[in-house]
Amino acid sequence: MAEQNNNSPNSEPKRRWLGYLQLFLVIGVVVVALLMARVPGRIEQTSLTFEPAEVIQPRAVRVMQQPQAEKFTLQVSKTGNVNLNEIITVRAEVKGRITWISEKFKSGRTITADEVFVKIDPYEFQLQVDEAETLLRIAKLRQASAVRVPETDTSRIDARVRLLETRLDMARLELAKTEISLPYEIRVIRSDIEVGELTGPHEVVGPDASILGTGYRLKALEVSAPIETKLLKDLEPAVAKGATITVGGEQYSAKIDRVAPAVAVDTRLVKVFFRFDESIPKADLPLPGMFAEISLDGIGYDNVYVLPLNVMASNRNVWVVENGMIDSRSPVTVAITDDNWIVEPFDTADGIVSGSYAGLSRGEAVTVTP
Repeated sequence: MAEQNNNSPNSEPKRRWLGYLQLFLVIGVVVVALLMARVPGRIEQTSLTFEPAEVIQPRAVRVMQQPQAEKFTLQVSKTGNVNLNEIITVRAEVKGRITWISEKFKSGRTITADEVFVKIDPYEFQLQVDEAETLLRIAKLRQASAVRVPETDTSRIDARVRLLETRLDMARLELAKTEISLPYEIRVIRSDIEVGELTGPHEVVGPDASILGTGYRLKALEVSAPIETKLLKDLEPAVAKGATITVGGEQYSAKIDRVAPAVAVDTRLVKVFFRFDESIPKADLPLPGMFAEISLDGIGYDNVYVLPLNVMASNRNVWVVENGMIDSRSPVTVAITDDNWIVEPFDTADGIVSGSYAGLSRGEAVTVTP
C-alpha cells in the first residue's frame, strides 16, 4: 500500500490562502466590534413640532387725492441784467466859467424836470441883452417919430425894429443857456465838472471841456435776458407778455418791450428786453448793472393733471392702486417744473401712490393709507 505525501506541490498555495482568509476574518470581527461599540445603548425618540408659516401682511402705501383736470400756465425762469437803452451826455451850449453846481448833480442822485443844476457866469450874456434892449428902444423911438411925419416911408424903420427884436430874443436865449436844466427827469451817472472850470460847446472848448456829466432817463431802464428761439416761438406773441422781475430782493412788474432782430452767433439765443411798469415810482426802480431774475408767464395748458414730483417713478411712470394691488401707468408728460409734473389726464384707478417705496412691483398686494 502506497503512502500519501503531504508535501506535494499543490498543498503549499492552499495553506497560504487559508492564512489570508483567517486574517481577513479577524480584521472584520474587529471592525464590527468597533462599530457596535459606538452605537448608543438606547435610541432617544424626539418629537418634531411644525410651526405654522408666518402670514405676510400687505404693505401699506399712501395715495394722493384724486387729481382734477385743470388749466396750468408754465412759468419760465430766466436771468438777466438791468441795462440802459440810452445814456444822456450833459453839455454846455454857451461858453463861460461854471459858477454853481447843484448838490443833486452827483452820481446816483435824481434831478427833476426843468430843475437847474449847473450855472455858468451870465455877466457877458446879460450885457448882450442890455445892449439889444437899448438898440431896440432907440429904433422904436425913431419908428414913433416917423409915424407922426406925414407921407414918410417907415418900412426900413419897421424892418430895423423887427431885426432888433429878434436880436434881443437871441440874447435872452443865450442868457437862459447859462442856467442848465433838462425838460425831463434824469438820474445822474457821473459828474465831471468843478466850479471855476471853463466849459462851452465842443467846437469852441473841445469835446472834453464841453461835457458836464452823464445820466439817464428813468424810462430808459430795461432788463435784457437771452431766451431760446424755440421757447420764444412758443411765447408768440411775445411782445407785451407780462413778467415779474426780482432785483436785489425787490419784485417789479414788467412786460416784454421788444425782441432783438438777430440770433447771437456764439450762443444761438435771442435777447429779449423787458420794460418796467409805468406805475412803479421812478425812485424805486433799480440801478443799471444789477442782476435780475425773471419769471415770465409762459405757455398755457388746458385740461392737464398737475402732480407733485414725488409720484414720479422710474422712466416717468407712476404706481397706482387697483383692486388692492399695485399697477403701473405711463402718463404723457407735458412739462416738468421745479415743483410739479404736468401730464395729460390718465386712468388713476383707485389712487396714485405718493412717495418712494423700495421694491414696489406690479401685482403686489397693498393696503391704502390716504
